[in-house]
This record gives sequence, C-alpha cells and structure tokens, in this order.
Amino acid sequence: MISLRLMTTAYLFHGDSVLLIERSSQKSFIPGVWSGTGGHVEHNEYKDLESACLREIEEETGLLTNNLESLNLKYILLRQRKRELRQQFIYFGTTNTMQVEASDEGALHWIPCKRIFSRKMTDSNRLMLEHFFNNEKTDDIFVGTMYGEEREPKAHWTILSDWEKY
Repeated sequence: MISLRLMTTAYLFHGDSVLLIERSSQKSFIPGVWSGTGGHVEHNEYKDLESACLREIEEETGLLTNNLESLNLKYILLRQRKRELRQQFIYFGTTNTMQVEASDEGALHWIPCKRIFSRKMTDSNRLMLEHFFNNEKTDDIFVGTMYGEEREPKAHWTILSDWEKY
C-alpha cells in the first residue's frame, strides 16, 4: 500500500531577499537543510491548502496575513519515496516586513536571491527554485514530477491548466 503525504511550503520575498529556514541539526528529517517555511497539511485542511500554508508561515515565522502582500500557488511537486507519495504545494509571496520570530524548526535567515543556491537544500527544492528563477515572470502554476537515479535526480515540469471551457 502506498500512503499519501501532503505538504505546503512558502518562499517569501522582501526586496531582493528570500526568507529561508535552516532546519535544526537536531531534526530527525533532513537536519541542517535550507528550505522555505512549511510543513504537513492537517486532515482538516485538505480542502484549503492556502490556509494550511498560512498556518505554517505563522507558526514558523510569526508573520500574519496582514504581513503578506501576496501569496500564490506556483508549484505542485510530486515525488515517491519508498511506499509514500509526497505531494508538495509550493507558494511564493512577498512581505511588507523582514521582522520574523524565532522558530523551533530551525533558524530563519533573509538570504539575497543571488546567494540562495550556495545553501544546502534538497534536490527537489533546488530543481524547483532553478525553474522558478527562470520562469518567475509567469502567472502559470507548474506541476513537477521527480524522477531519475538516486545520484541524478531530475524534474519534469508542465503547466497546470483547465482545458474544459464551461
């Protein structure tokens, strides 16, 4: 049996910097890795993924909805890990402040966008961010599937669209 894990992640920008979290070295899952803020979607949030993302932003940064100037779903990333299908909903937004609170999840840092790839991150996030910075002017939502060998991860991107004209 394959289980399902839904997650949200937010990459928040202020000027030419992006807010990243360096996961605590004490974490059992990907310690010391840099990412956007986010986490698991609770069962009662399955029908409102944006609310799940906003909850995670508030829990990990202290930023409230009125601190966000925009928040848009940009990526849906699919990956299978052993007997688990992982579906990650990735939002990008802007903030009106750089003031954040400390997080139990790790250390929060505003990183200049041009230095983001010098940080240790998962292959899926690195590939998605590379794609984002090459396509950031579009309003499209992209779906990415992860594939490849363990040492050669790749992502296939396609635009999500509604082909029905009702």
